[in-house]
Amino acid sequence: MLRLSAIISLVFLITCSSFTQIYFFKKYDTSSGLIQNTIRVIHQDRHGRLWIATAEGLNIYDGEDFINCLYKTEPDNNIITCFFELNDSIMLAGTSKKGIFVFLKTPYDEDILLKTFSGKEYLISDNVSSIIKDWRSSYWICTDSGLTKWSLPEQKSSEESFTEINVRHFGIDSKELPGKYIQGTINLKNKELWFYSDKGLFSSDGNNFIHEMKPLPNRINKIFIDGDSLFITSSNQILVYTNGRIKIFYELPENYIVSEIIKDSRGIFWFATTKGLLKYDGREFSIIDRNSGLEENFIISLMEDRERNIWIGSINGLYKYSRDTFNFLKGSEKLPHILSFKVDRAGIPWLSTTGGFYFIINNELNFAGLNSSFSNQVKTDILFTNENEALVSTNKGIYRIENYKTTGSIINIYGEKELSHLSPDFPYTVTYKICTDRDKNIWVQNKEGKVFLISKNKIKLLQTQTDLPKDLATNIYNDRNNHMWLGYFNQGLYRISNDSLIKFTEEDGLNDSHIRSIFQDSKGNIWIGTYAGGLNRFDKTGKIFSHYRHDANDPQSISYNEVRVI
Repeated sequence: MLRLSAIISLVFLITCSSFTQIYFFKKYDTSSGLIQNTIRVIHQDRHGRLWIATAEGLNIYDGEDFINCLYKTEPDNNIITCFFELNDSIMLAGTSKKGIFVFLKTPYDEDILLKTFSGKEYLISDNVSSIIKDWRSSYWICTDSGLTKWSLPEQKSSEESFTEINVRHFGIDSKELPGKYIQGTINLKNKELWFYSDKGLFSSDGNNFIHEMKPLPNRINKIFIDGDSLFITSSNQILVYTNGRIKIFYELPENYIVSEIIKDSRGIFWFATTKGLLKYDGREFSIIDRNSGLEENFIISLMEDRERNIWIGSINGLYKYSRDTFNFLKGSEKLPHILSFKVDRAGIPWLSTTGGFYFIINNELNFAGLNSSFSNQVKTDILFTNENEALVSTNKGIYRIENYKTTGSIINIYGEKELSHLSPDFPYTVTYKICTDRDKNIWVQNKEGKVFLISKNKIKLLQTQTDLPKDLATNIYNDRNNHMWLGYFNQGLYRISNDSLIKFTEEDGLNDSHIRSIFQDSKGNIWIGTYAGGLNRFDKTGKIFSHYRHDANDPQSISYNEVRVI
């Protein structure tokens, strides 16, 4: 389902002019490398890596791979509840039963568990909920049985950081901060600490505590400071405490529980609930759940990374949210017929249309300058061979463009003369689709379905031509196994592998033989867009077709059954 969400996004972009509020989420779970799917806490370290605490151990994600850093050996022993990054080398991890783990961070090697702080010598309780550093470099450890304050020497060496710790406990019967089940937060601007226990709300200047408010009737899950306002989640309510007064900020139905709050870099509040993700943009609240693109409603943890992505930990996997919605691209309603969608080496999307090439930057549609070099020619496809060079197919041949981002230099490498002699009935529209294989050979598919191979500046007609249909060609695609896939308007799907040709039709499980688009996902599956059958997924085992079609009664289905571009 990961790639399906991305595919659906392009279906929406190409075929619709208005959208419902559908969100894009990329999902990670045990099949992606996670130890376990229940995501309790997420933290990004100074090296950009994600520390992900699951119900059965710790993963570290470097953007490509999940590293199993700590695995559960005894029931509940390694459940991490919070992270605090001490410096470039040290990560502290609070746990539910084992106190605080101290990790030596070695990003290009294996991270090392240096030691564990537990017992009354260091903590009032080994059940840690959060770790806070104040403006005096003191550390406040919130637990289920009270509060512990650490004073650590400020030294760079990882080992020397823990040679001497001054410890002070504030227990259940403490005069300064009585109570248990401590939650804490800090207002660095005002140099204030805030703590909530079963005895109520307390503020502190780091030395003295003031009892601000009596306890609320329901247990508190989280407190969060924003400016001069303190947000409190209590069961299904979000409360705000300002200037000594508390009021209801937002109330959800009784079967909701709000567990986490963050405010992102754009000023949007996100709340984790048991019934979905609650979003507040300063004007209105909205729930993001299964009806709007999120596969799981039971949300536990939230984090915004440096690239402004929102990471969502659920009871059944980790989700990455990269953008707000699939918005209609301004100006695209006037585009001519779209022939292909490509992304260059810089990550810029390009559209090939009957009226020329367009590229998209900052959500704006731009007419490419290189179009002026192809006046009175039908431009059918573009292929990016490196950061500066592209191949363009037109009804007059194939062109190599150097510095394609500007007008660049245009070289006609294979024109009508070079191509027409290969076949007596070579059509007026010389080329339609082009791609390269792993050996850097150029494959050319003309509009009547013939396939030509250009290798070492020599052109030859593919020997399997007698088995290919005389039909309008729609797609040519090279997968990671160096198989070449060919799509036809009426005659189905073909795969070329080591000079053998395999045909796929409705008898093989393809639900529509009118092929419009082909794409391979990160797991090796082949996705086929059709004229009326929606999306077909060809399993990487090469045996099974799965189908995804529009269903008017299912808001999570694709929006339209003609899928032109993937």
